[in-house]
Amino acid sequence: MAAAIALLLTLVPTLVLTVVLTVVLTVASLAVLWWTISVGLDLSLALMDRATQASRDELALERIQRQARDNQRRLHAARQQRQGWSLTDLDGQRRWLERSQLAAFTRSCRLELELLDPCSWSELRRHWRRSSLRWHPDHGGDPAHWLRKQRAYEALRQLSRDPWASPLARTVQPALLHSRWRFGLRPQHWWGR
Repeated sequence: MAAAIALLLTLVPTLVLTVVLTVVLTVASLAVLWWTISVGLDLSLALMDRATQASRDELALERIQRQARDNQRRLHAARQQRQGWSLTDLDGQRRWLERSQLAAFTRSCRLELELLDPCSWSELRRHWRRSSLRWHPDHGGDPAHWLRKQRAYEALRQLSRDPWASPLARTVQPALLHSRWRFGLRPQHWWGR
Protein backbone atom coordinates (compact mmCIF):
# COMPACT_ATOMS: atom_id res chain seq x y z
CA MET A 1 0.00 0.00 0.00
CA ALA A 2 2.79 2.33 0.74
CA ALA A 3 4.03 1.71 -2.74
CA ALA A 4 0.62 2.58 -4.11
CA ILE A 5 0.53 5.75 -2.08
CA ALA A 6 4.02 6.64 -3.19
CA LEU A 7 3.00 5.97 -6.77
CA LEU A 8 -0.13 8.02 -6.30
CA LEU A 9 1.91 10.86 -4.82
CA THR A 10 4.22 10.83 -7.80
CA LEU A 11 1.29 10.66 -10.23
CA VAL A 12 -0.78 13.41 -8.59
CA PRO A 13 1.52 16.29 -9.55
CA THR A 14 1.66 14.96 -13.10
CA LEU A 15 -2.08 14.52 -13.12
CA VAL A 16 -2.61 18.00 -11.71
CA LEU A 17 -0.14 19.38 -14.20
CA THR A 18 -1.95 17.56 -17.00
CA VAL A 19 -5.32 18.89 -15.85
CA VAL A 20 -3.95 22.42 -15.47
CA LEU A 21 -2.33 22.23 -18.92
CA THR A 22 -5.55 20.87 -20.39
CA VAL A 23 -7.56 23.67 -18.80
CA VAL A 24 -5.04 26.32 -19.94
CA LEU A 25 -4.96 24.93 -23.49
CA THR A 26 -8.75 24.72 -23.55
CA VAL A 27 -9.07 28.29 -22.34
CA ALA A 28 -6.43 29.44 -24.86
CA SER A 29 -8.11 27.59 -27.71
CA LEU A 30 -11.48 29.05 -26.65
CA ALA A 31 -9.93 32.52 -26.57
CA VAL A 32 -8.45 32.02 -30.05
CA LEU A 33 -11.77 30.66 -31.24
CA TRP A 34 -13.59 33.66 -29.73
CA TRP A 35 -11.11 36.06 -31.31
CA THR A 36 -11.49 34.33 -34.68
CA ILE A 37 -15.25 34.49 -34.45
CA SER A 38 -15.22 38.17 -33.43
CA VAL A 39 -12.80 39.07 -36.24
CA GLY A 40 -14.93 37.12 -38.71
CA LEU A 41 -18.07 38.87 -37.47
CA ASP A 42 -16.36 42.26 -37.68
CA LEU A 43 -15.24 41.56 -41.23
CA SER A 44 -18.65 40.32 -42.28
CA LEU A 45 -20.31 43.36 -40.66
CA ALA A 46 -17.87 45.68 -42.41
CA LEU A 47 -18.59 44.01 -45.75
CA MET A 48 -22.33 44.21 -45.11
CA ASP A 49 -21.98 47.89 -44.19
CA ARG A 50 -20.06 48.52 -47.38
CA ALA A 51 -22.65 46.68 -49.45
CA THR A 52 -25.46 48.53 -47.66
CA GLN A 53 -23.74 51.88 -48.25
CA ALA A 54 -23.19 51.03 -51.92
CA SER A 55 -26.87 50.16 -52.32
CA ARG A 56 -27.81 53.40 -50.51
CA ASP A 57 -25.52 55.32 -52.85
CA GLU A 58 -27.10 53.65 -55.86
CA LEU A 59 -30.57 54.45 -54.59
CA ALA A 60 -29.59 58.06 -53.91
CA LEU A 61 -28.06 58.34 -57.38
CA GLU A 62 -31.18 56.87 -58.97
CA ARG A 63 -33.35 59.30 -56.99
CA ILE A 64 -31.20 62.26 -58.07
CA GLN A 65 -31.28 61.13 -61.69
CA ARG A 66 -35.06 60.64 -61.51
CA GLN A 67 -35.48 64.13 -60.04
CA ALA A 68 -33.26 65.58 -62.79
CA ARG A 69 -35.31 63.80 -65.47
CA ASP A 70 -38.53 65.05 -63.90
CA ASN A 71 -37.17 68.59 -63.75
CA GLN A 72 -36.08 68.37 -67.40
CA ARG A 73 -39.53 67.10 -68.38
CA ARG A 74 -41.25 69.92 -66.48
CA LEU A 75 -38.90 72.50 -67.97
CA HIS A 76 -39.41 71.11 -71.48
CA ALA A 77 -43.19 71.13 -71.00
CA ALA A 78 -43.09 74.70 -69.71
CA ARG A 79 -40.99 75.80 -72.67
CA GLN A 80 -43.29 74.04 -75.11
CA GLN A 81 -46.26 75.78 -73.56
CA ARG A 82 -44.59 79.09 -74.24
CA GLN A 83 -47.00 80.89 -76.49
CA GLY A 84 -45.01 83.81 -77.83
CA TRP A 85 -42.20 86.32 -77.69
CA SER A 86 -42.11 90.01 -76.91
CA LEU A 87 -40.18 91.73 -79.71
CA THR A 88 -39.80 95.18 -81.21
CA ASP A 89 -41.27 95.17 -84.70
CA LEU A 90 -39.82 97.03 -87.68
CA ASP A 91 -41.79 100.19 -86.88
CA GLY A 92 -40.40 100.39 -83.34
CA GLN A 93 -43.50 99.12 -81.54
CA ARG A 94 -43.18 96.46 -78.87
CA ARG A 95 -45.32 93.48 -79.94
CA TRP A 96 -46.24 90.12 -78.57
CA LEU A 97 -45.78 87.53 -81.32
CA GLU A 98 -47.58 84.23 -81.11
CA ARG A 99 -45.98 81.01 -82.30
CA SER A 100 -47.96 81.14 -85.52
CA GLN A 101 -46.75 84.70 -86.28
CA LEU A 102 -43.07 84.06 -85.65
CA ALA A 103 -42.18 82.57 -89.06
CA ALA A 104 -43.85 85.45 -90.94
CA PHE A 105 -42.13 88.02 -88.72
CA THR A 106 -38.68 86.52 -89.28
CA ARG A 107 -39.38 86.34 -93.02
CA SER A 108 -40.21 90.06 -93.06
CA CYS A 109 -37.05 90.80 -91.05
CA ARG A 110 -34.93 88.81 -93.51
CA LEU A 111 -36.52 90.58 -96.46
CA GLU A 112 -35.85 93.93 -94.80
CA LEU A 113 -32.19 92.92 -94.52
CA GLU A 114 -32.22 91.71 -98.15
CA LEU A 115 -31.73 88.07 -97.16
CA LEU A 116 -33.84 85.70 -99.23
CA ASP A 117 -33.08 82.44 -97.44
CA PRO A 118 -32.99 81.54 -93.76
CA CYS A 119 -29.47 81.74 -92.42
CA SER A 120 -27.42 80.94 -89.37
CA TRP A 121 -26.46 83.51 -86.78
CA SER A 122 -22.87 83.78 -88.06
CA GLU A 123 -24.07 84.34 -91.65
CA LEU A 124 -26.56 86.95 -90.45
CA ARG A 125 -23.86 88.76 -88.51
CA ARG A 126 -21.47 88.63 -91.47
CA HIS A 127 -24.15 90.01 -93.79
CA TRP A 128 -24.99 92.77 -91.30
CA ARG A 129 -21.37 93.84 -90.96
CA ARG A 130 -20.88 93.92 -94.72
CA SER A 131 -24.13 95.69 -95.56
CA SER A 132 -24.68 98.04 -92.63
CA LEU A 133 -22.35 100.73 -93.95
CA ARG A 134 -24.38 100.95 -97.16
CA TRP A 135 -27.51 101.72 -95.17
CA HIS A 136 -25.97 103.89 -92.43
CA PRO A 137 -27.08 107.55 -92.32
CA ASP A 138 -23.46 108.72 -91.99
CA HIS A 139 -22.75 107.14 -95.38
CA GLY A 140 -25.70 108.66 -97.20
CA GLY A 141 -28.45 106.28 -96.08
CA ASP A 142 -31.93 107.23 -94.94
CA PRO A 143 -32.23 107.32 -91.09
CA ALA A 144 -35.73 105.78 -91.09
CA HIS A 145 -34.58 103.03 -93.45
CA TRP A 146 -31.53 102.44 -91.23
CA LEU A 147 -33.71 102.11 -88.10
CA ARG A 148 -35.96 99.54 -89.76
CA LYS A 149 -32.93 97.48 -90.80
CA GLN A 150 -31.38 97.77 -87.36
CA ARG A 151 -34.63 96.64 -85.68
CA ALA A 152 -34.86 93.70 -88.08
CA TYR A 153 -31.29 92.70 -87.26
CA GLU A 154 -31.86 93.02 -83.49
CA ALA A 155 -35.06 90.96 -83.67
CA LEU A 156 -33.35 88.17 -85.61
CA ARG A 157 -30.41 88.29 -83.22
CA GLN A 158 -32.72 87.99 -80.23
CA LEU A 159 -34.60 85.09 -81.78
CA SER A 160 -31.42 83.28 -82.79
CA ARG A 161 -30.25 83.29 -79.16
CA ASP A 162 -33.46 81.65 -77.97
CA PRO A 163 -33.15 77.87 -78.56
CA TRP A 164 -36.94 77.49 -78.61
CA ALA A 165 -37.52 80.24 -81.15
CA SER A 166 -34.82 79.26 -83.65
CA PRO A 167 -36.55 76.12 -84.97
CA LEU A 168 -39.87 77.92 -85.14
CA ALA A 169 -38.41 80.91 -86.95
CA ARG A 170 -36.35 78.65 -89.22
CA THR A 171 -33.24 80.75 -88.80
CA VAL A 172 -30.75 77.92 -88.62
CA GLN A 173 -31.06 76.49 -92.11
CA PRO A 174 -27.98 76.81 -94.32
CA ALA A 175 -28.12 79.67 -96.74
CA LEU A 176 -25.85 81.60 -99.08
CA LEU A 177 -25.46 85.29 -98.55
CA HIS A 178 -24.08 85.91 -101.98
CA SER A 179 -24.79 84.12 -105.24
CA ARG A 180 -21.08 83.83 -106.12
CA TRP A 181 -20.48 81.59 -103.14
CA ARG A 182 -22.38 78.83 -104.88
CA PHE A 183 -19.56 78.49 -107.38
CA GLY A 184 -16.77 78.67 -104.81
CA LEU A 185 -15.88 82.28 -105.64
CA ARG A 186 -15.52 84.74 -102.86
CA PRO A 187 -17.70 87.86 -103.16
CA GLN A 188 -16.21 91.32 -103.20
CA HIS A 189 -15.75 92.79 -99.76
CA TRP A 190 -18.14 95.50 -98.68
CA TRP A 191 -15.31 98.02 -98.64
CA GLY A 192 -14.92 97.60 -102.39
CA ARG A 193 -11.70 95.66 -102.93
